[in-house]
Amino acid sequence: MPAADIRSFVFKPIALVVLFFVLAAFKMPAVMAHGRMWAEDGSYFLAAMFERSFWGALTLTFSGTLQLSASLITWVAAQAPRGLMPYITTYGALGVALLVFLQMAGWAQRRNVPPGMFLLLAVAWFFTADSYEQWANPCTVQFVCSVSVLFVLLLDEAALRRHMGPWLAWSVVCGLTGPQSCMLAPFFLYRAYTLRSRPHGIVGAALGVCSLVQLILLARLGTEAVRPFTDNPLEIANAIMIHTVYAPLEGYSLFTLIHDFLNPVPGWLERVVYLVLTAFIYGALLRLLKHDRERYSETLLILAVTWIVSAISAIGSKDGASHLMIVTVGGRYFLLGMTCLSLMLANVACGAMTARGRALGVVLIALMAAVSVSGRAFDAPLARYLEGPSWQEQITACHSAAPCNVRIWPKDSEWYVTLPAER
Repeated sequence: MPAADIRSFVFKPIALVVLFFVLAAFKMPAVMAHGRMWAEDGSYFLAAMFERSFWGALTLTFSGTLQLSASLITWVAAQAPRGLMPYITTYGALGVALLVFLQMAGWAQRRNVPPGMFLLLAVAWFFTADSYEQWANPCTVQFVCSVSVLFVLLLDEAALRRHMGPWLAWSVVCGLTGPQSCMLAPFFLYRAYTLRSRPHGIVGAALGVCSLVQLILLARLGTEAVRPFTDNPLEIANAIMIHTVYAPLEGYSLFTLIHDFLNPVPGWLERVVYLVLTAFIYGALLRLLKHDRERYSETLLILAVTWIVSAISAIGSKDGASHLMIVTVGGRYFLLGMTCLSLMLANVACGAMTARGRALGVVLIALMAAVSVSGRAFDAPLARYLEGPSWQEQITACHSAAPCNVRIWPKDSEWYVTLPAER
């Protein structure tokens, strides 16, 4: 089959949707087959929606901010029969991930990424360890939303103008779904200025309004717990590097082995070494793209998004930057940064000035893909996202005319939701 025909087939929407669900079934077979109700999805959002109207659902806040997508998905689930509830929450959240996957394919087409390279990119993104908590959960869909808004940011002026209405509306939904999407507002305004793009300026302004709404709510309502607001720059930088560079390229297990090996080294020295090595990696990637002004500028933008958004997220996280330096903790805050790394490597693999440079990009993306897939099989911490209490068995044991206490995911916790009697 000619290369042009292969490319046309791989990037067909129907082929991409099939590929998405095949990969998703391999990644989380039990979740895809039976659905799951995760932590706050059940104990907070679903529980609140039993007593709320549709319009009341739109005003529900969590941790001091609006979570519009989570509220809408769980409100729909609350209107359904008990047996369908986990399927609605699971596949509702997966719908956002599917949109991101289609956006990634669109970006790959515009950047002339070959089909084989796109498949490696898709596998690396699909199976990265930091994605398991975000996937299929309305309460963490805000972090997947921010990746979607990133791809809107990377559209050129003509492409964004062509579908301005839908992308503007979706960006507003994401901005009202969580703070991380709002953090991209300044980057839209930067693109508006550099590209002379009015559409980017409008989306940036809309996200700015969403930011203002979220900040006012946060100031009035506060968060559910006191946050540490870490201000140690080395700890913040180290958390970012661990989750957006080393964990994707090494995996949980190998990173932990290396960290344990370096344990005798003073903590501050280890962080400085990581910082120097990361600066070298970024410098090398940018140097390989310096001849291609468009790819170079885009990679610089992506790098800025990685560090600025990840830093703000780490500072405001409920875990604190020092805790985020544990590779298995807080991956949700860095899904956007990990995605940025994969896009930078794809740019190098397709646009580096030398054959060796392009080969390096291909090798690193292949490494990310291999590490991600092997992590699915061998990284023990991921098991809590793949198996959990059976919803169907528990509701079968309940009488439909009486309230029902159902234990929900993850399996190593004691989360419950009380379902009202069926009408």
